[in-house]
Amino acid sequence: MLEAITSMFKFTPAKKSAIFLSLILGLAAFFRLYRIGDYLTFLGDEGRDVMVVYNILHGQFTLLGPTASVGGFFLGPIYYYFMAPFLWLSRYDPVGPAVMIALLGVATVWLLWRVTKEFFGTVPALIAAALYAVSPLVITYSRSSWNPNPLPFFTLLCLFVLYRAIRDNNIKLFLISGILFGIMMQLHYLATFVGVIIVSYIVIARLLAWRSYKNIFLFLKQLLKDFLSYAVGFLIGFSPFLAFEVRHGFPNIRSIADFIFNSNDTGNSPQLVHTIGDVGFRLFGRLITSYPSPDHFSWYMPQLISVWFWLTLFLIAI
Repeated sequence: MLEAITSMFKFTPAKKSAIFLSLILGLAAFFRLYRIGDYLTFLGDEGRDVMVVYNILHGQFTLLGPTASVGGFFLGPIYYYFMAPFLWLSRYDPVGPAVMIALLGVATVWLLWRVTKEFFGTVPALIAAALYAVSPLVITYSRSSWNPNPLPFFTLLCLFVLYRAIRDNNIKLFLISGILFGIMMQLHYLATFVGVIIVSYIVIARLLAWRSYKNIFLFLKQLLKDFLSYAVGFLIGFSPFLAFEVRHGFPNIRSIADFIFNSNDTGNSPQLVHTIGDVGFRLFGRLITSYPSPDHFSWYMPQLISVWFWLTLFLIAI
C-alpha cells in the first residue's frame, strides 16, 4: 500500500515536462487575460473594426478588410471573420475580440514549445515557451484586438506545417501551409517577407535532397509539384480578398503595384534606402536591443547611448 502511494508521486520526465508546460501556459493566460478589459487598447482602428463586424453580424457582409497603414489599399477580411463570433459572444463588447487575441497568444506559447521541442528537445522548448510567455512586449500585443496581432501564431504554424510537408513529402500539408499563408496575407502585408522565406526554404530543402533525384527533370518536376500545391492552398486562403478583386476589376492590386513602383517612399527613389534603414533600425532596436526612443535619451549616459546605437547597427548588418 505504501509503495503504491509513493509511486503516485514519482514523476517521469514526461510528467515533469507536462507540469512545467501547464504552469507556463497558466502564467501566459494570467498575464494576457487578467483585467484585460481595463488595459486593452481601443482607439480609432479598433472602433472601426468593431463597427464593421457589427454590420457583418447584422447582414452587411464584406469581402474587404482594414486599410493598410500606407498606400491607400485594403487587406483581406479574414480578421473580421475571426472577430465576429467573439464579438457576438461578448454581446458586442470590444473585450470579446481582445480575448480572442489573448487566447491566440496562449496558443502561440504552446506552439512555440511544440516547434522548439521538435528541433532542440524538451528543456530548450520549456525555456523558449517561458520566455515568450512573460515577454512584456509580446504580452502588450496579446491584450488588444488588432489585425497584425495573430501573425506570430499563424507564421509559426505555417512554417512548421511547411517543414512537415517537405519532410514527409505530403501534398496535403503543402496545401494547408499555403492556406495559412493566404490567411497571413489577409492579416497584414508584412507576411510577404515570410513568403520570401517560404520560397527560399522549399528550394534549398529540395537542393539538399538532390541525391534522391535521378536527374534534373525529376528535381524540377518535384519543385513544380511543391509550388503548384502551395499556390493552390494560398489561393484558397486568400480567396475572400481575390473574390473582391475579380468582382471590382482589381483596384487594390493596382494600388499595391502603384505604391511599390511609383511611391516616393518605396519606388525608384533615394527615399527607399532611408525608409529601409529606418524600419530596420526600429525593428532591431525595439525588439532585440531595446534601444530607447529619443525622448528617453536623458535617462541614460551619452556613452551608453552611443554603444547601444552601434550595437544595434551591428546586429542589423549581420
